Amino acid sequence: MPETMTPSTPAAQAAADRLAGMRQPMRTVDSSLLEPAAAATGGGDKAKKKPKKPKATGKKRFIKPVGGLVVALLVAHVAMGKFVKPHYSAIHPAANGAIVALTTSAGAAAITTNLSDGHLAQMQISLQMSSVGSSKTEAKQDDALMGATIALLGTETYSDLLPAAGRARLRAELLSEYQKILGTSEGAEEVTGVYFTSFVLQ
Repeated sequence: MPETMTPSTPAAQAAADRLAGMRQPMRTVDSSLLEPAAAATGGGDKAKKKPKKPKATGKKRFIKPVGGLVVALLVAHVAMGKFVKPHYSAIHPAANGAIVALTTSAGAAAITTNLSDGHLAQMQISLQMSSVGSSKTEAKQDDALMGATIALLGTETYSDLLPAAGRARLRAELLSEYQKILGTSEGAEEVTGVYFTSFVLQ
């Protein structure tokens, strides 16, 4: 068995320890120890994700749905105005439209006829059409309108039509007859008024 010599001085002892350390096998380092701390814990992907925003509460939660509903109602209102015709009534009458002169099919505007007492009446009449009234419809019914006018004048007398109240009554009766002939459109009367642009009694 070989003899082991012990160093006699501290310097010799330190040199011997260094020599002994060189003779020991090399230690390997675990590669997992060199990875970042996040990877070592196995939660690297989760750590990179942004935190979720808290859900809106209270009034903020209703802003988007209510705003969307308002926009949808506005779009529906515009669409109805373009594709659905409005319906008028006595409560919601149509606005006034054009004023059309009543003429015969030959184009004559003046009406001359005998009254029931033998006097003559000569007049020109204009019709106040509603905004939904059609002048084409009126033109097709010119002869019917003229016939109704002459028939109604044939029942009147000179003394009936001479006062302003008599002419106002005649206008109301003519309007009623004209509305029967022209009818309604979209719930509104085609004609809404009668004007005498000329009125002569003889």
